[in-house]
Amino acid sequence: MDTESRLQKMEAQVHQARTRMWIVLLVVLALCLDLLPASALHAILIAFALIAMVYLVVSAISGLRQLRTSRAANAQRLDKILREVIAERTEDRGQDPGL
Repeated sequence: MDTESRLQKMEAQVHQARTRMWIVLLVVLALCLDLLPASALHAILIAFALIAMVYLVVSAISGLRQLRTSRAANAQRLDKILREVIAERTEDRGQDPGL
C-alpha cells in the first residue's frame, strides 16, 4: 500500500471518528435538555449496541482476510528466496567439483 492510499484511509477514519463524536454529542445534548423520552433512549442504545456488534464482526473478518493475504504473500516470498538459495548452491557446486 503506497503512502497516498494510506493517507486517504487515515483521513476517512478521522472523518468517521468525527461523525461518531458529533452523533454522540447530539444524543447527550438531547438527553440533557430532556428532548428525548426514555423509550427513544433505549432505542438509541440498542441501535448503538447493534452497530458496535456489526463493526466488531466486520473488523474481525477484515483482520482475518488481511492475515490470510499476508501469510500467502509471505509464503510466496519465502518460496522465491528458497528457490534462489537452492539455485545459487547448485550453481556453486557445479563450478567447484571439490565441494
